[in-house]
Amino acid sequence: MKVNLLLCICLALLIFCIPLAALGINSHFTEERGTSPSFSVPTSSQPLHPSDGASTSLQEKQPRENTSSSRELLESSSAPSTDRPEIIPPESSPNIDDSLSTLIPSSSQMAAEPASVVLPDCESFTIYDLTTGELHTLPAREYTVCAVSAEMPPTFSTEALKAQAVACYTYALRAKYDNAKQPDPSLKGADFAADPSDWKGYVTREQYLDRYGEENGAAYWDTIEQAVSPVLGYVMLYQENPIVAAYHSICAGKTEDASNVWQGAAPYLVPVESIGDQYAPNYETAELFSPDGLREALSMAGLMPADSFSGEPAGWFSDFERSSSGYVTALTLCGEQLDGMDVRTALGLRSSNFTVEYINGSFLFRVCGYGHGVGMSQYGAEYLGANGESWQDILGHYYTGVRIAKVENF
Repeated sequence: MKVNLLLCICLALLIFCIPLAALGINSHFTEERGTSPSFSVPTSSQPLHPSDGASTSLQEKQPRENTSSSRELLESSSAPSTDRPEIIPPESSPNIDDSLSTLIPSSSQMAAEPASVVLPDCESFTIYDLTTGELHTLPAREYTVCAVSAEMPPTFSTEALKAQAVACYTYALRAKYDNAKQPDPSLKGADFAADPSDWKGYVTREQYLDRYGEENGAAYWDTIEQAVSPVLGYVMLYQENPIVAAYHSICAGKTEDASNVWQGAAPYLVPVESIGDQYAPNYETAELFSPDGLREALSMAGLMPADSFSGEPAGWFSDFERSSSGYVTALTLCGEQLDGMDVRTALGLRSSNFTVEYINGSFLFRVCGYGHGVGMSQYGAEYLGANGESWQDILGHYYTGVRIAKVENF
């Protein structure tokens, strides 16, 4: 009888542990150490970009998401793709304003040549370096190659790399125009900010070769340069203005509406299907938190006082509200309503598309996707490109109703 009982207990433990191991769970137990949990907060734009670990190989490199998409969409104290990780939602953001009439020619001026456009100040970008505090001015062509090199691995399909190039250039141009319209003093005269030393926003060729070695790095860089060269100078427009070209690494099968992530909305940043994301590495992940670890994380983030947690932990979470794409927009914790993005930030989850279960004294968070989910999914773009879709089709799929034009004076 005792033997049978022991066998049953072992079998039950095995059944419970195997699924958790298969999901790649990170455990955040804090009672034994009595210390704060060590959060792994994804970095910007948020990739699993190379700077996430010195030993990250090219195959492990994943794209990132941009998060400070122009001040109209996201309040930005520092600038584009700075990790202010993409996971940190803005505290306040004005509504998106797609009219930049003082900067962009009207549609009637461009009617004679619908396939091309003339835009002011589009040939270069001045970028504030968040690490050094220096200003760097790059030709737009060079910047675009440098940005794609930081955002996507050269192993991605040519069409996905092209789509990323157009998104990067459009994103930077929109940020430049927004800042010209309402200058941000913290940028010290730059168009936007980046952190190339940490592979955020863009990376220089020298940094690329330093990471991958002279021979391999040069080959990878040339691959990206050759792929994006045909689309340099192309821009996405909506109502004849460059769009806020938000993008992210992996969505949860359907992209998110911008209004669920930031204050304000854009007609071109609405939910679309993205079936290829389910094939991305680590599409579904999991995190374990003890009740004490969860309490500490949320109280440290300022979401709830530590003494407001009451009752049995199994009943702490309730009333989950989700967007049409499945992302948690709100939930109730111990009687307090919290924002889904705030919880994601506090716990360092890869996205706000998650479920919570209380199992054997711990909270199990199952998470789908990586990033805010708005705009172009980079792994979704790779899936489409690898299956024969063109870069125009990819961009048209993820950015609803936009027009792609060639900048004549690029």
